[in-house]
Amino acid sequence: MKKERIYRLLQIFLKIALVVTTLIYPLFMDMMTALGWTVNAQSYGAKFRILAAVVAVGALLMTAGVILVLCRKDIAALITGSLGFFPLICAVSIAASIAESAGWAPQSEAHLGKFAYQIWSDRMLPTIAPYCLLVAVALLHYFSYEAASARREKRRRKEEFENRPAPKIVED
Repeated sequence: MKKERIYRLLQIFLKIALVVTTLIYPLFMDMMTALGWTVNAQSYGAKFRILAAVVAVGALLMTAGVILVLCRKDIAALITGSLGFFPLICAVSIAASIAESAGWAPQSEAHLGKFAYQIWSDRMLPTIAPYCLLVAVALLHYFSYEAASARREKRRRKEEFENRPAPKIVED
């Protein structure tokens, strides 16, 4: 009884943290960075328009993964979240390497002394947190007692259906 209560509280805490971090990082930070890259593509180069599209699609796929995990579609959530996360991180690392090799510095006083790649990395690498929370919640759901017993029951019903007696072809 006490163990179940702790498990429920842990799930609630993880889900709240997942929703909050998803709203902050993939939906706000990543989408705003993608928008900035798209708007300033003429000064950054054509590659950044493609990278912006990858980041935007990745952020939306991660958000879809979060919605799926909240609907208890765990495997689909893991696949969707991974399909969004890994290209997003690759796009950020490519953009950071381009900016680092070019030595780009931001034009605002708020970021004086920092390079563009450092600012992008600081804003977008925390996207790892919602992905880790997504994986944790999905795995907790998938390996929970309720989900395991539901899968066993479904398997039992399927076996009963497959092993039912065949209908008689010829009447006696």
